[in-house]
Amino acid sequence: MIAAAARSGKHRRWAIALVVLLAGAAGASTWWKLRPRDVSRAVLAPEPTARYGAYVGRLCQGCHGEHLSGGPIPGTPSSMAVPGNLTMHETGLRGWTYADLDRLLMQGIRKDGRRIDAAMPIASLGRLTEIEKRALWAYLESLPPRAYGGR
Repeated sequence: MIAAAARSGKHRRWAIALVVLLAGAAGASTWWKLRPRDVSRAVLAPEPTARYGAYVGRLCQGCHGEHLSGGPIPGTPSSMAVPGNLTMHETGLRGWTYADLDRLLMQGIRKDGRRIDAAMPIASLGRLTEIEKRALWAYLESLPPRAYGGR
């Protein structure tokens, strides 16, 4: 129908207007589906709080799981590194200090002196600002302790 109208001179403007209208509607529909749902989280000011740390800590959930308690990642080969527990449980970070976390993030060295697995993005984590690291620590301290593997 649109192609036939486009061929005739008198209907060409209407055909173009219809195509523009449909394209605009499709774009608006896509924007509506992808729009930020909670603008307050999208524009969060960097500060050393657990709230901002939760924002920074979302990056950790990809490997350490929704609850950050680690364990094998479902569907990955057994040869892949197994993420540790980031909660204050005895199988996780209980007994750690901010200085221990800072050393881990900046140098890739755990509290017990062992190097972190190469799968951990130490180069990227080493670029976290002091505020981001303090916020992440505040967030990790605020989490309920969970046993290792609860993801």
